[in-house]
Amino acid sequence: MKTLGKALLAASSCILFSSSVYSATFNLSGEIDFQKDIVFSYFSLENSNTVSLWTDSYQDGANFDPVLSLWDSNDMLVRLNDDSEFRRPGQEGRLSDSGMTLGLSAGSYLVTLTAWDNLPANFRFGGTNNLSLSEGFFFDERPAIALENWDQPASQTDEPGIGGEWSLWLTGVDSASLTPPTDPSDPTDPTDPVEVPEPAPLILMGLGLAAMALKRSKSRA
Repeated sequence: MKTLGKALLAASSCILFSSSVYSATFNLSGEIDFQKDIVFSYFSLENSNTVSLWTDSYQDGANFDPVLSLWDSNDMLVRLNDDSEFRRPGQEGRLSDSGMTLGLSAGSYLVTLTAWDNLPANFRFGGTNNLSLSEGFFFDERPAIALENWDQPASQTDEPGIGGEWSLWLTGVDSASLTPPTDPSDPTDPTDPVEVPEPAPLILMGLGLAAMALKRSKSRA
């Protein structure tokens, strides 16, 4: 009975490992050069799920103050966040980073990451904000200013000049990429995605190892 228990425990461990791999966390990162640059990231859901998005690149003012805007497959604004108290586990402070957690239906989504206060055009805090991506952003008509020479509004630094590194984390999604899907209406068709491994082969492998361990224990008995 003790040997059988060890074999079943081995199988359970493999299945739990497979599940943890399947629910992977994605990180997209890079660097912008100008205050009006916009980073476009894409993710998809094959089923409804709770999704978390957050940045951790502000680094107490070393880099620009980021704003996250989430858009659906019709390029309509779903939610915007600037300074958020959302933190991933273990993350301290950094209220100037952005983050959100929300339930989403299956489909393809777009996340734009911009520097404060380059918000979607016509956005108003506390307003209805039934906005389309095609309306553009606040800085679209402004001249480009290199971040090294830019005095970001509401910045915690005393002098112009700020870093351009950005980092976006996503959990609860099936794929995430900086490349747009060829068919935004099809969540199973992201182009060049960073995909989560399928769980079935890993689970089967775990059960196979458990069966081999059980067979070995019986032959010794």
